[in-house]
Amino acid sequence: MRFWIEVNYYLAATGELEKAAQACEQWQQTYPRDYVPYGNAGFILAILGNQEKALEEVRESFRLQPNDEITYNNLVSVFTNLNR
Repeated sequence: MRFWIEVNYYLAATGELEKAAQACEQWQQTYPRDYVPYGNAGFILAILGNQEKALEEVRESFRLQPNDEITYNNLVSVFTNLNR
């Protein structure tokens, strides 16, 4: 729960996307089988303009949880951003 709060604080309250991305990395290292930090990282990286890295993160999120609609949405968004 701490990581979720931290990521959302940086996203919504301060707008510090780099810190939000770092919090996602820590979350992934602590809970590597949780799909949420990969999806969040992909979303943040896409906003920052790093579409290829965003695609890697979103694909990992999809691999871990293929039945989540937000994961599908993130995957489609990144593919669209990459014109694929």
